Amino acid sequence: MKKLILCLLCAYGFAFDSKPWLDPIFETQFRLSYTYQFYNHIKTSKGSMRLKTKDNYFDASLAMTVWPDIEIGLFLSAVKTSRKALFLDSFQALVKYQLLDDCVGDFVSFTLFGKLIAPYKRAIKNFGRFYHSFFEGVVGFSVGKEFSKGARFTNRLWFSLGLGIPNRGSAYSIGQFEWEYNIKD
Repeated sequence: MKKLILCLLCAYGFAFDSKPWLDPIFETQFRLSYTYQFYNHIKTSKGSMRLKTKDNYFDASLAMTVWPDIEIGLFLSAVKTSRKALFLDSFQALVKYQLLDDCVGDFVSFTLFGKLIAPYKRAIKNFGRFYHSFFEGVVGFSVGKEFSKGARFTNRLWFSLGLGIPNRGSAYSIGQFEWEYNIKD
């Protein structure tokens, strides 16, 4: 169960920016979200370590398509843990560039993205998030296919892959695969 929650948290942190579709031009997307996380132990390279905590994450993101093929976004996160009072977790900036769009006739949607992540000092020591250093850059791409009936999509499949490079430490890879089904629009 803990591994499932960990995987979902990783996907959640990446999902706000990795879909290959862009919103209509100048449409602003503002999202607030809350995530609760609980765990008793963590596994390290030196074995299992007892660490019981309850984490509350508060996230806000703002994104806008500023040109037909370009979207920019900002993301701010705060966290309150069992051990620490509420503090700022990270600031992130995102740019997406859409090369192909299946909604206008291309076979698939294909988007390149870049993200800069600046976690605060206290956040790097937080085991609940996965920051590697004080400054990180992520580059990647997303590919997706949308199936629609009329003006609305019925379902869509997409995946995203990226490479993260911190200002110190090793590079890392991220990935996500999703199938979305539109029940009623």
